[in-house]
Amino acid sequence: MTLLVFAGSLLFGACSFETPLSGLECADENATRPGEVCQDGYWRIDADAGLDAEGGADVELDVELDATPDVEPGEDVDTTPDIVECVAPEELCGGACVDLDTDVANCGACGTSCAGAEECVAGACVPEAACEVGDERSCYTGPAGTKGVGSCEAGLQVCNSDNEWGDCQGDVTPQDEVCNGEDDNCDGAVDENNPEGGASCDTGALGICADGVETCTEGAIECVPTRSASPAEECGTDGTGNGQDNDCNGQVDDGCASCVPGESKPCYSGPPGTEGVGVCDGGAQTCNGNGEWGACQGDITPSAELCNDDGKDENCDGAVNEGCACLNGATESCGTDVGMCSTGVRTCVDGKWGTECAGEVGPAPAELCDGSDHDCDGDTHNGFEGLGTECFVGVGACRNAGTMVCKGDGSGLECDGTPLPGLTYYLDSDGDGFGDSASAVTACEPPSGDHILTGGDCDDSNADIYPGATELCDGLDNNCSGTIDDGSNMCGADQSCQDGGCCDESYLGGPNGGNSCNGQLCNGDDAHCASGFCEDITGPSNDACFPAHCNDGAQNEDETGIDCGGSCLKCWADQCTDDSECKTGYCNWRTVYNARVCTWARN
Repeated sequence: MTLLVFAGSLLFGACSFETPLSGLECADENATRPGEVCQDGYWRIDADAGLDAEGGADVELDVELDATPDVEPGEDVDTTPDIVECVAPEELCGGACVDLDTDVANCGACGTSCAGAEECVAGACVPEAACEVGDERSCYTGPAGTKGVGSCEAGLQVCNSDNEWGDCQGDVTPQDEVCNGEDDNCDGAVDENNPEGGASCDTGALGICADGVETCTEGAIECVPTRSASPAEECGTDGTGNGQDNDCNGQVDDGCASCVPGESKPCYSGPPGTEGVGVCDGGAQTCNGNGEWGACQGDITPSAELCNDDGKDENCDGAVNEGCACLNGATESCGTDVGMCSTGVRTCVDGKWGTECAGEVGPAPAELCDGSDHDCDGDTHNGFEGLGTECFVGVGACRNAGTMVCKGDGSGLECDGTPLPGLTYYLDSDGDGFGDSASAVTACEPPSGDHILTGGDCDDSNADIYPGATELCDGLDNNCSGTIDDGSNMCGADQSCQDGGCCDESYLGGPNGGNSCNGQLCNGDDAHCASGFCEDITGPSNDACFPAHCNDGAQNEDETGIDCGGSCLKCWADQCTDDSECKTGYCNWRTVYNARVCTWARN
């Protein structure tokens, strides 16, 4: 059998790529046999043998794996496949040299596989011989010819209790190739076909040198440039360049003319996508004598929305007046008409409602208590929740109920109640239940001391004298009637109360003897009078008892003179009808008085 190997698919470079074909194991590293070399314990095609169709050495150029022809000698550009012969007892099966005598996947013929419990012996599938429990042997479940190639390696089988070989454990079989510097698919090539690469990338360089492709290099992905820098910019036949940075210095067409002098072209300096939208429109540029384009003239670029009522789209985004709260010049009502407030009008300026609310009457800083809603919150008395509730003024006896009402200035609440005038207290020093009227004090609460609410006591030092007390004939106003000894039945029969004592209403020796009342005859003897004063009235037969003050040498009581007038005998010059009426003892006519008056003498 012979093996046809296409140089373009098996060789990376001239005579350097080794592809596993035979799959047979070998013992002596680097040992050779026709067309093969022993490497890593397996016979491999010796690429350096360079056998061609005629059996001679290759003298033509090879083709690299990327299919790009190389001009270096020693590389093959001839697509005629090389012919490689498999060494007996191997045969060519599926592009690999296999031993048909022992290969369970190709036993006796290519493609004939033995069952799982069979082995290939002399090209025939026979039942696998029983093993001893615990025996171990090398095993491999990957494709033929891949064991020991790249990352692939044999595992271990252990003979089980049924004297059968168990599953192969720990063998590493071919996997998809990844960029890691290893031969993952066990085909003898490392990171072939640029695994995980191929995507466009940016090398980080300037200009066209930034273009790259992700490439697997020495087990890692790198961004490899696809173009290299030119010595200078490529300005072309018209000298204006090609719009690229060919020398990779970061400047496009530097050193090239920008344009042909005198030519013009449309231009637009606004953001892409806005030309022709709304009010935005293009302009024109003219090339000057230096071959440079002048500024863009006449173009209209986006600006802020003016918020006018003209339907124009100034920012050229396809919408009119977006972002405008209102249109310039528009008006609307502002403020509130709740309570004492009234609304005003505000105007739109620059697409925003003005802060001034013309004509508005706004809320007062604070609510007033007057029945109106000054702070315009819909509540006429917020802050004055006690309005109309019951309240009290004064203390003690003066305490009186009222209602909480607004103060006159509206600043708060006050109680409209009026304190009671209080009670009149009297000092009751003698403890008889009646106070001294002269000590009257009006107060809401009792003053300190022995004060009571009942007055009228005319002598607060005597507990027996008070209003309603029994009047006694003792010269005192016991019942505080304002009159001394004004009671009835104070004395016995035929007696009267006079000067604080009971006296007889008979002459000389009535029932009480020597105790005649005033006005009774006393025969010139003071001892006969209850008052102790017997007035000598023109002879003993006319002597009569008078009050004691009528003889004390002073003007007092009801007297109009010293010891005369009133309840005493008449004074000098008092009118009279008889000598017995006069203190002087004489009653005579006097022309000057045109009447009879008391005189000091008869004439």
